[in-house]
Amino acid sequence: MLGTLIGAGSRSHRHSRGRPLHKLTLKDIKPISDYEETRRAFQAYVAVLRRDRFVPVGPRVNILFENRQTILFRLQETLRAANILESTRMLEEVAAFNQLLPDPGELVATMYVEFPAADGAQDASRLDRDKGAEGPSSRGIAAAVSLQLGARLRVPATSHPFPRSSQARAVYYLRFALSRAAVQALRDPTAQVIVRIEEPGYRHQHALGLECRRSLAADLGGRGKRRPAADPLDGVDHGPALALSRRGRPASARAAPSVPGRGGSTPGEIV
Repeated sequence: MLGTLIGAGSRSHRHSRGRPLHKLTLKDIKPISDYEETRRAFQAYVAVLRRDRFVPVGPRVNILFENRQTILFRLQETLRAANILESTRMLEEVAAFNQLLPDPGELVATMYVEFPAADGAQDASRLDRDKGAEGPSSRGIAAAVSLQLGARLRVPATSHPFPRSSQARAVYYLRFALSRAAVQALRDPTAQVIVRIEEPGYRHQHALGLECRRSLAADLGGRGKRRPAADPLDGVDHGPALALSRRGRPASARAAPSVPGRGGSTPGEIV
């Protein structure tokens, strides 16, 4: 499935700072029969995470910042869809999805480049030609993504294409290797953090809201992502990846979704 998604040279930006991320193991995976019983609750939980981490950049690009919980959900869904039951094949999928997890000091994201629907496959083919063809290519867009943190810091993304993109859209995995100064800027509510795409023919940007930045800061070792009041996963055990609170119960949904780029204002450091 994802075994050849990322080549051996894709993890070129490694950092010793920060706590090492707990890798996924078979202990984190529910058997498909057990997963069916808790799947709806897990879907609702991940939907809340994704709301804060979803970033539209212009009319054709959507970026979703991933973390261990969102990747665990995708792994569990992959095993379910393909009805993978053998431990050997499960281990292969776990190893592949572990390649998508961030190293310490990194943020990772999935980027979806939507092709215009009007012309269907013809547009998909034209938009994916090499540079110089009519219209921006999805490859060119993926290579032009960066994070602007404050006035001076810019972190370019490294991109890796998903091998099974469709005629409707292309999918890329992005990695952002953040310096200590970049992490501090992410946590500073007075500094703007902007996702930029600066490809000729597709120049767009989107400022991250404070809720998104709190969530990303938590990925990097932040102390205090605000927990919502309700708990739709109360009593549902999805392994250590979902033990987000000190009591061992996962955080849960707010009553209403936040709007990307419009997080509420809260004084103090985003940690």
